[in-house]
Amino acid sequence: GTALIFCAIMLLGYASFGSHCQPFLLDNYHPTDDTMAIVARFCVGVATMAGYPLLFAGLKASLFSMLGSARRTSDGGGGDGGGGNDDDEKIE
Repeated sequence: GTALIFCAIMLLGYASFGSHCQPFLLDNYHPTDDTMAIVARFCVGVATMAGYPLLFAGLKASLFSMLGSARRTSDGGGGDGGGGNDDDEKIE
């Protein structure tokens, strides 16, 4: 699905601008006179800036998950530090 959308945009860009088509399609439009191109550039910038925090949030969660599981296996058990007692067990 996504590959078809990319291919369609590439083909339409080449059909519009021919052999003078720039690699970044929005660079084919005038930098200040084309309002829609300015809006599109802004939207691309916002999408890029919003995407990085989402990517790093996933990276952070994965790293903490891996480090947490490595820490649990190195301390000899359930990771509670209490000799293997679970919180659900009642000590009398």
